[in-house]
Order: sequence, then C-alpha cells, then structure tokens
Amino acid sequence: MLVRLAEMGRIMRGLQDRPVFGLVNNAGWDEAKPFIQTELDLWKKVIDINLYGPLNLTHIVGRRMAERGAGRVVSISSDAGRVGSSGEAVYSAAKGGIIAFMKTMGREFAKQGITFNTICAGPTDTPLLASVDATGGGRLVEALTRAIPMCRLAQPADYPGLADIKGYEYYGALANNIEKHGIDGFVNFLAELQIWGTPDQVYEKIMENQKRADAAGSICIFSYGGMPQELAKQNMQLFAEKVLPRLKAHDVGADIGGNGQAIQVAAE
Repeated sequence: MLVRLAEMGRIMRGLQDRPVFGLVNNAGWDEAKPFIQTELDLWKKVIDINLYGPLNLTHIVGRRMAERGAGRVVSISSDAGRVGSSGEAVYSAAKGGIIAFMKTMGREFAKQGITFNTICAGPTDTPLLASVDATGGGRLVEALTRAIPMCRLAQPADYPGLADIKGYEYYGALANNIEKHGIDGFVNFLAELQIWGTPDQVYEKIMENQKRADAAGSICIFSYGGMPQELAKQNMQLFAEKVLPRLKAHDVGADIGGNGQAIQVAAE
C-alpha cells in the first residue's frame, strides 16, 4: 500500500475532517546481497518500500499539515544512508535519499511551521539483522561489533522511548503495550475490538467491550476499505434499526458519571 499513491490519497480523503499532527515514516525492508548478485525486481522492492513509501506519505500528509500551518515529520533512515553498508547498495541509496529528502522538505516547509527530521540508526541487535547474518555464521555481526568504538551493537532499549518525547507519548504507550504483550497478542487485541456480524452479534460485542472498559459510548464507522457508499448506507440503516434502540435502552450504571445513563453512540 505504501507505494500506491492513488490508494493512499483515497484513504486520506476519507479522513479529511480529522487533523493530521504528525507522520513517522518507519517502514523499511532489505535483503543483503552483493550488488552484482542482485536483480531489478529486488531493486524495485527495496526502493518502493524504503524511498517511495515515505515520498508518497509525505506528499499527502505534508499538504494537510501545510493547510493547518503545523506538523512534525520524522523519517527513519539508517547509518547505511550516511556511510554505506556492504551488501546493501540499493538499501543504502534509498536511505541516503531519505536523508536528502528530509533536508529538502525542511527547507521548503520551514515558514509553514512544519519540521522534518531524520533518525539514522546504526547496527542494532534486531531480528532483521539476525536474518541478514543467518547464512554468515555470525561473521557480519562480529565485523560490525569490531568496527563500532563501543565494541557492541546497539540494543532497542538504547533508543529513547517515544513516551519521553513531547507529542509522541501516545505512541510510546503503544510501543510499551506491544513489547509487553508481543506483536501477535497486540494484533489479536486490535482484531477483537473490531465489531462485525449480525445485529445480535454486533450488540453482544458492543456490550462485551462496554463491560471490559466501563465505556459509556461507542464510535461506529460503517465504511472502510473502499466499500461502496450504498453498502455503507445499508449497514448504517440496519444498525440504526436493529442495534441502536437496544443500546440506547441499556443503562450503563452510576459508576460512569454519577447517574445511570444510556450508552451514547456516535456514527461516522
């Protein structure tokens, strides 16, 4: 999706009434090989993800930020983009492009209250690095470790937590939850929050979430993923007829606001 500009534009138009305060270009991928052993398909994939993705997102989001006169964009590059990295020629080129791109955007948008910054992480002990070195018997990690003045790879814990950076507290808490429960557990949690099914199933799922979170309200979005407008309208009408009356009649109790009150539902 990151490389389909038209598709991302459609998604952003669906969020046109919501302000965009920040963007983190964090998607990245590579497969380490000597350059002469690589082919065009690999070049395209690496450049699409590491360079075109940030270009597309910044093109769309930057325009929204310019309209508001404020915004923050942070792109994750790599030390490979600064000094190169053996076996990662195309990746290094793409990450070097990100560095230059962020500097240029900073110049172009300086008077509009938008800042652009780049983080260039060095060799870090991550599953991606381990996969790159899997066929080398650890020789790559050993060589990198010897070349680093501190004689060790960076650890994820070395990087300042987002929770400590003003404006990124929410994302820091999100990262902590992912670390605590694991990516699979976190994805399952998000999946469980999605409400779908027959009117009876939708009602039961909303009530279950209300009990788990002591929620006094629910926000319902009836259109997503390119759904035709007519189908979204039918979904909303069915919800209004079969589910909403039951929700409005349900008393969530005095614990929510002092007096018993019905669940409030806002639709988008």
